[in-house]
Amino acid sequence: HGDFVARWLPALVVVLYLAIFMIIAAALWWVREHTLIGGEKSALSLQKAQAAQMSSSLDIINFTLRDIAHDVANSRQQLPSEKLRGYIPDVASSVANIGYTDASGKVIAHTNTAAVNLDFASRSYFKFHRDNPDSGFHLSEPFIGTAVVRALIIASRPIHTPSGKFSGVVTAVIDPAIFGAYWRQSSDSDTTISVYDSND
Repeated sequence: HGDFVARWLPALVVVLYLAIFMIIAAALWWVREHTLIGGEKSALSLQKAQAAQMSSSLDIINFTLRDIAHDVANSRQQLPSEKLRGYIPDVASSVANIGYTDASGKVIAHTNTAAVNLDFASRSYFKFHRDNPDSGFHLSEPFIGTAVVRALIIASRPIHTPSGKFSGVVTAVIDPAIFGAYWRQSSDSDTTISVYDSND
Protein backbone atom coordinates (compact mmCIF):
# COMPACT_ATOMS: atom_id res chain seq x y z
CA HIS A 1 0.00 0.00 0.00
CA GLY A 2 2.87 2.38 0.76
CA ASP A 3 4.31 1.97 -2.75
CA PHE A 4 0.86 2.52 -4.31
CA VAL A 5 0.27 5.71 -2.32
CA ALA A 6 3.75 6.99 -3.08
CA ARG A 7 3.29 6.32 -6.80
CA TRP A 8 -0.23 7.83 -7.19
CA LEU A 9 -0.34 10.53 -4.51
CA PRO A 10 1.03 13.34 -6.72
CA ALA A 11 -1.51 12.50 -9.44
CA LEU A 12 -4.36 12.35 -6.91
CA VAL A 13 -3.35 15.76 -5.49
CA VAL A 14 -3.32 17.25 -8.99
CA VAL A 15 -6.75 15.72 -9.73
CA LEU A 16 -8.06 17.03 -6.41
CA TYR A 17 -6.77 20.55 -7.16
CA LEU A 18 -8.26 20.40 -10.67
CA ALA A 19 -11.61 19.27 -9.25
CA ILE A 20 -11.63 22.13 -6.71
CA PHE A 21 -10.63 24.61 -9.44
CA MET A 22 -13.43 23.36 -11.73
CA ILE A 23 -15.99 23.61 -8.91
CA ILE A 24 -14.91 27.19 -8.14
CA ALA A 25 -14.91 28.12 -11.85
CA ALA A 26 -18.39 26.63 -12.29
CA ALA A 27 -19.64 28.53 -9.24
CA LEU A 28 -18.19 31.80 -10.53
CA TRP A 29 -19.70 31.20 -13.97
CA TRP A 30 -23.10 30.50 -12.39
CA VAL A 31 -22.94 33.66 -10.29
CA ARG A 32 -21.84 35.73 -13.31
CA GLU A 33 -24.61 34.37 -15.55
CA HIS A 34 -27.29 34.94 -12.94
CA THR A 35 -25.96 38.42 -12.23
CA LEU A 36 -26.10 39.26 -15.96
CA ILE A 37 -29.60 37.85 -16.26
CA GLY A 38 -30.66 39.82 -13.21
CA GLY A 39 -29.06 42.95 -14.67
CA GLU A 40 -30.84 42.45 -18.00
CA LYS A 41 -34.14 42.01 -16.19
CA SER A 42 -33.48 45.15 -14.16
CA ALA A 43 -32.62 47.09 -17.34
CA LEU A 44 -35.81 45.84 -18.99
CA SER A 45 -37.82 46.87 -15.95
CA LEU A 46 -36.21 50.30 -16.08
CA GLN A 47 -37.07 50.64 -19.77
CA LYS A 48 -40.68 49.71 -19.09
CA ALA A 49 -40.84 52.12 -16.17
CA GLN A 50 -39.45 54.94 -18.32
CA ALA A 51 -41.89 54.11 -21.10
CA ALA A 52 -44.72 54.16 -18.58
CA GLN A 53 -43.39 57.42 -17.14
CA MET A 54 -43.25 59.07 -20.56
CA SER A 55 -46.75 57.84 -21.33
CA SER A 56 -47.90 59.02 -17.92
CA SER A 57 -46.32 62.45 -18.46
CA LEU A 58 -48.08 62.82 -21.81
CA ASP A 59 -51.35 61.69 -20.25
CA ILE A 60 -50.99 64.30 -17.51
CA ILE A 61 -50.24 66.98 -20.10
CA ASN A 62 -53.22 65.85 -22.17
CA PHE A 63 -55.58 65.99 -19.18
CA THR A 64 -54.16 69.35 -18.08
CA LEU A 65 -54.74 70.87 -21.52
CA ARG A 66 -58.22 69.35 -21.61
CA ASP A 67 -59.03 70.94 -18.25
CA ILE A 68 -57.75 74.35 -19.38
CA ALA A 69 -59.70 74.11 -22.66
CA HIS A 70 -62.82 73.25 -20.66
CA ASP A 71 -62.27 76.12 -18.21
CA VAL A 72 -61.63 78.61 -21.02
CA ALA A 73 -64.69 77.48 -22.99
CA ASN A 74 -66.98 77.74 -19.97
CA SER A 75 -65.61 80.99 -18.55
CA ARG A 76 -67.16 84.30 -19.43
CA GLN A 77 -63.87 86.01 -18.63
CA GLN A 78 -60.40 85.45 -19.96
CA LEU A 79 -58.32 82.98 -18.00
CA PRO A 80 -55.41 85.13 -16.74
CA SER A 81 -51.77 84.13 -17.07
CA GLU A 82 -51.50 83.91 -13.28
CA LYS A 83 -54.18 81.23 -13.17
CA LEU A 84 -52.47 79.27 -15.94
CA ARG A 85 -49.41 78.97 -13.71
CA GLY A 86 -51.53 76.97 -11.30
CA TYR A 87 -51.88 74.23 -13.89
CA ILE A 88 -48.12 73.76 -14.35
CA PRO A 89 -46.85 72.18 -11.08
CA ASP A 90 -48.16 68.69 -11.87
CA VAL A 91 -46.26 68.65 -15.17
CA ALA A 92 -43.39 70.98 -14.29
CA SER A 93 -40.71 68.43 -15.14
CA SER A 94 -41.56 68.39 -18.83
CA VAL A 95 -43.58 71.55 -19.51
CA ALA A 96 -41.95 74.97 -19.90
CA ASN A 97 -45.02 77.14 -20.61
CA ILE A 98 -48.77 76.90 -21.10
CA GLY A 99 -50.99 79.32 -22.99
CA TYR A 100 -54.04 79.62 -25.21
CA THR A 101 -55.23 81.53 -28.26
CA ASP A 102 -58.56 82.74 -29.56
CA ALA A 103 -60.13 81.52 -32.80
CA SER A 104 -57.99 83.92 -34.87
CA GLY A 105 -54.72 82.62 -33.43
CA LYS A 106 -54.02 85.59 -31.14
CA VAL A 107 -52.45 84.58 -27.82
CA ILE A 108 -54.87 85.58 -25.05
CA ALA A 109 -52.93 84.34 -22.02
CA HIS A 110 -49.57 82.65 -21.60
CA THR A 111 -47.25 81.85 -18.71
CA ASN A 112 -44.53 83.53 -20.77
CA THR A 113 -46.00 87.04 -20.75
CA ALA A 114 -43.88 88.02 -23.78
CA ALA A 115 -46.05 85.68 -25.89
CA VAL A 116 -49.34 87.45 -25.06
CA ASN A 117 -50.90 89.11 -28.13
CA LEU A 118 -48.59 87.26 -30.54
CA ASP A 119 -50.23 85.74 -33.62
CA PHE A 120 -49.98 81.93 -33.73
CA ALA A 121 -52.39 81.50 -36.65
CA SER A 122 -49.57 80.36 -38.95
CA ARG A 123 -48.39 77.64 -36.57
CA SER A 124 -48.98 74.13 -37.89
CA TYR A 125 -50.68 72.91 -34.70
CA PHE A 126 -53.12 75.85 -34.79
CA LYS A 127 -54.02 75.11 -38.41
CA PHE A 128 -54.37 71.42 -37.59
CA HIS A 129 -56.98 72.06 -34.89
CA ARG A 130 -58.72 74.80 -36.86
CA ASP A 131 -59.07 72.59 -39.93
CA ASN A 132 -59.95 69.35 -38.10
CA PRO A 133 -63.07 69.85 -35.97
CA ASP A 134 -62.73 66.45 -34.30
CA SER A 135 -59.06 66.84 -33.41
CA GLY A 136 -57.88 66.08 -29.88
CA PHE A 137 -54.49 65.87 -28.21
CA HIS A 138 -51.77 66.72 -30.74
CA LEU A 139 -47.97 66.83 -30.66
CA SER A 140 -46.22 69.13 -33.12
CA GLU A 141 -43.08 68.33 -35.04
CA PRO A 142 -39.94 69.40 -33.15
CA PHE A 143 -38.88 72.94 -34.01
CA ILE A 144 -36.41 75.57 -32.85
CA GLY A 145 -38.05 78.16 -30.62
CA THR A 146 -37.72 81.87 -31.34
CA ALA A 147 -37.83 83.24 -27.79
CA VAL A 148 -35.67 80.41 -26.48
CA VAL A 149 -33.32 79.07 -29.16
CA ARG A 150 -33.63 75.34 -28.52
CA ALA A 151 -35.66 72.42 -29.78
CA LEU A 152 -39.27 72.36 -28.59
CA ILE A 153 -42.43 70.35 -29.12
CA ILE A 154 -45.89 71.83 -28.73
CA ALA A 155 -48.62 69.72 -27.15
CA SER A 156 -52.04 71.15 -27.95
CA ARG A 157 -55.78 70.66 -27.77
CA PRO A 158 -58.57 72.65 -29.44
CA ILE A 159 -60.93 74.88 -27.49
CA HIS A 160 -64.58 74.62 -28.47
CA THR A 161 -67.53 76.64 -27.24
CA PRO A 162 -70.34 74.70 -25.53
CA SER A 163 -72.08 74.66 -28.91
CA GLY A 164 -69.01 72.99 -30.50
CA LYS A 165 -67.63 75.99 -32.39
CA PHE A 166 -63.84 76.26 -32.66
CA SER A 167 -62.68 79.10 -30.43
CA GLY A 168 -58.93 78.63 -30.08
CA VAL A 169 -56.11 76.33 -29.06
CA VAL A 170 -54.50 75.62 -25.70
CA THR A 171 -50.82 74.70 -25.83
CA ALA A 172 -47.99 73.42 -23.67
CA VAL A 173 -44.33 73.81 -24.58
CA ILE A 174 -42.54 70.49 -23.98
CA ASP A 175 -38.83 69.81 -23.81
CA PRO A 176 -38.16 66.97 -26.33
CA ALA A 177 -35.50 65.57 -23.97
CA ILE A 178 -38.20 63.46 -22.29
CA PHE A 179 -38.63 61.59 -25.57
CA GLY A 180 -34.88 61.28 -26.14
CA ALA A 181 -34.38 59.72 -22.72
CA TYR A 182 -37.12 57.21 -23.48
CA TRP A 183 -35.81 56.35 -26.94
CA ARG A 184 -32.25 55.81 -25.69
CA GLN A 185 -33.43 53.38 -23.04
CA SER A 186 -36.03 51.54 -25.11
CA SER A 187 -34.01 51.01 -28.30
CA ASP A 188 -31.64 48.15 -29.02
CA SER A 189 -28.12 49.07 -30.09
CA ASP A 190 -28.84 48.08 -33.70
CA THR A 191 -32.13 50.00 -33.90
CA THR A 192 -32.37 52.81 -36.45
CA ILE A 193 -34.54 55.81 -35.59
CA SER A 194 -35.42 58.14 -38.44
CA VAL A 195 -36.88 61.63 -38.24
CA TYR A 196 -39.00 62.93 -41.15
CA ASP A 197 -40.22 66.41 -41.86
CA SER A 198 -43.70 67.31 -43.10
CA ASN A 199 -42.57 66.65 -46.70
CA ASP A 200 -41.72 63.02 -45.85
